[in-house]
Amino acid sequence: MPHQAVGWTENEQLDAEGVSEHLAARWAAKEAVMKVLGWGLGDIDPLDIEVARMSSGVPEVQLRGSAAETAKRTDTENIRVSISHEQGWAVALAVATRY
Repeated sequence: MPHQAVGWTENEQLDAEGVSEHLAARWAAKEAVMKVLGWGLGDIDPLDIEVARMSSGVPEVQLRGSAAETAKRTDTENIRVSISHEQGWAVALAVATRY
């Protein structure tokens, strides 16, 4: 069991397998999701956004707590993220639809 790092769920830490680029990419995705929801760090708990990986390798966003409440309040759904990381750099983009 890895040491619990602040900002990443246990599942995210296990999936990252200790690779800092993987954690950085998930952090970038969390921030991108916060922006899509119209807020930023400090407004939404990063642990309420989990960036999982589907069996195909495609990232999947799971919201809970403050993030889920914000999505419901802002009529935001279908949040998708794209993540890339290489040579110590990480970037992510999030898009969503409103109903």
